[in-house]
Amino acid sequence: MILEQDLKECILNKADSAYETDLFQKIIEKIQETSQQKYQDNKKPFRIIADHIRAACFLIADGIMPSNIEQGYVLRRILRRAIRYGQGLGLPQGFLLELAQIVINQYKGIYPELQKEEEIIAAISNEEEKFTQALQRGLREFEKLTGTITGKDAFTLYQSYGFPIEMILEEAKRKGLEINQEEFNQELEKHQEVSRAGAEKKFGGHGAGSIASEQEKYQITKLHTATHLLQAALRKVLGESVKQMGSDINTERLRFDFAFERKMTPEEIAQVNDL
Repeated sequence: MILEQDLKECILNKADSAYETDLFQKIIEKIQETSQQKYQDNKKPFRIIADHIRAACFLIADGIMPSNIEQGYVLRRILRRAIRYGQGLGLPQGFLLELAQIVINQYKGIYPELQKEEEIIAAISNEEEKFTQALQRGLREFEKLTGTITGKDAFTLYQSYGFPIEMILEEAKRKGLEINQEEFNQELEKHQEVSRAGAEKKFGGHGAGSIASEQEKYQITKLHTATHLLQAALRKVLGESVKQMGSDINTERLRFDFAFERKMTPEEIAQVNDL
């Protein structure tokens, strides 16, 4: 993620790349200090972590939260990739929070959105905790695999435990195992087709060309109104950071998808229900 400010710094510092400017080097120096490893010896992981934590901070500041769909999915992937590369450098859990603080301090004077400091830190911390737990479960599953890893097994690690494919390949190489990548790609394509179909209908399960009775139309209209009421109740209880990610409505029920930086408490759920 290269910003206009990075290009200015690159020119002023006569640097070969933005990564060699102060804007990146402050993050890279912190990674060096914490990992006790040198940037010059292996630049790739340092650059990936520095780039991804900056991108994550800006995405969260713009109202996007980690999720399994759309921009939230992109955010989740870059955060998890940064975490994996950090683990490869021996960085402790929570290291991204210190790096995020550097990004916020560097840019909040130029980009006021980054003043949502608590929200940014909470979202990153929550995602790191989730991913760490998923990784531990996934690695236990990985240890059970022998011989050639099927595409279905690899996809389960990818989908259920958040393993990026490059990480699956690394772990397989470590154990001396092979992966049926062609089968994995087929499973991934099937998953993407299902996701695309879901995206097409996420703002209403009732097709525009469907023939419905007046009662059905009334029910759908009522439930559509209810989604607006639900969003208002969520924002009243949780705050304005609640972001709608989609909804699905038919004649019998509604589903409302939203992003928030943590799980709701039972008390908050009860308050929303009451409202």
